[in-house]
Amino acid sequence: MTEESYIDDITGSVCTANLIIRRGQEFKVKLRLNRLYGKGDKIRVEACFGAEPMVSKGTYAQVMVGDSDTDGWYARKLSVSHTELILAIKSPANCAVGKWSFSFDSVNTNENGELMELMQEPITCSAFILFNAWCEGVYRAGPASVAAIKNGDVGTLYDTPFLFAEVNADRIHWFKMNDGRIQKQFEKDIVGKNISTKAIGWRLSSSPHFSDREDLTMQYKHPEGSTLERAAVWRASSMSTKPNMYSENENNNDVTIKIADVENITFGNDFQLPVTLKNNSYAERTVNMMVSLYSIFYTGIICRKLKKLSFRCVIPANSAKQCMVPVSANDYINQMADHNYGMKVNYVCSVLETKRVVAVQDDFVLTLPTQSWLCPRNKS
Repeated sequence: MTEESYIDDITGSVCTANLIIRRGQEFKVKLRLNRLYGKGDKIRVEACFGAEPMVSKGTYAQVMVGDSDTDGWYARKLSVSHTELILAIKSPANCAVGKWSFSFDSVNTNENGELMELMQEPITCSAFILFNAWCEGVYRAGPASVAAIKNGDVGTLYDTPFLFAEVNADRIHWFKMNDGRIQKQFEKDIVGKNISTKAIGWRLSSSPHFSDREDLTMQYKHPEGSTLERAAVWRASSMSTKPNMYSENENNNDVTIKIADVENITFGNDFQLPVTLKNNSYAERTVNMMVSLYSIFYTGIICRKLKKLSFRCVIPANSAKQCMVPVSANDYINQMADHNYGMKVNYVCSVLETKRVVAVQDDFVLTLPTQSWLCPRNKS
């Protein structure tokens, strides 16, 4: 790490031997190589925070030097002098505050630019990242036009971009492959459902199907998958700082997972979870499926792992295969969260032929058994 980082970030007055930088600002790293740096060499930078860094929690990032911005992180080459390489690394404005560990390694690529192998053991170092009161990235849910949110007019004041993202976001699964690559899987029809408010007035009903919830989903977004909904997303994307990101996020998996809604499962009973694997290609596919079942709190946070199983199946070309995941009462009956009967199930399948990974997640709630009480009438 270079002394210039202290000066740029105005943290040089801190009396410590460790590097202290502000998030959202560049800092410089000097690497000494064991040979001359060539045009075909690729340097990979990994940033980790905490004991169990995860991409989904913003505590793990991986970026190749010279590549475009990756979730707020980027690394670029400043200068090369014989066997010395100086890099500039920038962290996102909303990254975690504390001690970050960085590793640098050299990787080899083939003619198509794909990563092939690790050339040497990675070099590691650490730095402390502080708050930066002068960087952007803070959102506030202030005034915004509902019509602008629905049509993707994110240039309309004040917080339309933030609210548009809230109702049109994607659920993203990150997978770290054996060669170090990060593969993404997108679920585009999960977020933005059942946008609700309390209905005006007060009514009393004995019907179990009665609800005073008023659905506002169609006021904030067009029907999912419709031409107007796609046009709104493209319009918003074209006004962003990364107009090409949306097109790059399209899934290209030839194997898809379809799950059915889980309803009317009574607590204390055995049940089965149906899952359908569809092969959309013209060739046979071999799939390794892993299923994980968890109990959850009412907030959706995982409480305990209930069950984990894996199996392999072969799917013929242009066909589908349904599998049943058995769950017994002994798997969950004493493992549920307090006062909550919700479960979360994760389906992850790996396609052997294409090396692609597909993932789907679902939450459901068990129902309590109906009880009837018969009390004898007092004849006295």
